[in-house]
Amino acid sequence: MERCLYTGTCTPPDLVIRTSGEVRLSDFLTWQSSYFCLCFQNVLWLEFSIWNLFSSILTYQQNYSSIKVARDYMYIERKDKQYKSDRDCALVQYYKERGGGGGEGELSEAVLEELISHYAAERQKRTELFVQSLIKKINNYLETVIEQ
Repeated sequence: MERCLYTGTCTPPDLVIRTSGEVRLSDFLTWQSSYFCLCFQNVLWLEFSIWNLFSSILTYQQNYSSIKVARDYMYIERKDKQYKSDRDCALVQYYKERGGGGGEGELSEAVLEELISHYAAERQKRTELFVQSLIKKINNYLETVIEQ
């Protein structure tokens, strides 16, 4: 999903600094805000100094290990959920092609892993084609907006 956003080609932020004492986020970075350090500074942007930046970086450094643990956990969870989804879809596809019926026990572990691997590769291809098409549409749209 994150690759479909306008910021999909950008690397996720590690640190976001919110100035002027506001303690809210706009909708712009809501999706990406789960795994970065958000630092609120009580100064206006024009008054933001190197010391405010250092303070924000120090806050990031103090919270880095927690952020890393959360990101790593999210990555493992995402990978696990994707594997389970690929497994379920591969089995449905396998039995559908054979006219239904049959239990999972009929398949050897090696055959099952091959089915999952094949399904995952096909899903990855479909996803890449979709994302590339979407990026092309976004770029075309942005080019027309810029030209106006």
